Amino acid sequence: MASGYLISGQEPAAVLPPPLRVISEFYAGFNNRNIEAVAENWMQVNEAIAISPAGRVAFGWENIRTVYEWIFSRKASIRAQFCDYSLLMNDDLFYAVGTEKIEVCLGRESITASANITRMYKRRNDEWKQIHLHGSIAKADELLAYQAALEQL
Repeated sequence: MASGYLISGQEPAAVLPPPLRVISEFYAGFNNRNIEAVAENWMQVNEAIAISPAGRVAFGWENIRTVYEWIFSRKASIRAQFCDYSLLMNDDLFYAVGTEKIEVCLGRESITASANITRMYKRRNDEWKQIHLHGSIAKADELLAYQAALEQL
């Protein structure tokens, strides 16, 4: 299933089908630096894996949480939106494959980057929980600028 919704976390949940709703909930937590909302979105198990667009690899929920806490501790404002995606679903698993538009702002300076993103959600106790993230910024100049912005701030 392909879709044209831009997901930023500001969408009214009532208008979104469950797969898009859970992705929107992730972006609402991420864009508001709300670690508890991000934690609620993830399946908190050792099998969880996150490869962030910045190149950080984390295995297991506790390590993934540490990466998000590090990102949220930066002085810069970091916002992301998910677009140009497709959803691939069955009864207990779905993948969302698309583009994440990232903006990092510190004062008057900002950098933008586009990341290729795959998110995998698994149904557990009738709730969708994220189990896997893979993000990569394909353009070398965008990747270097993004990594530098996160490291300096």
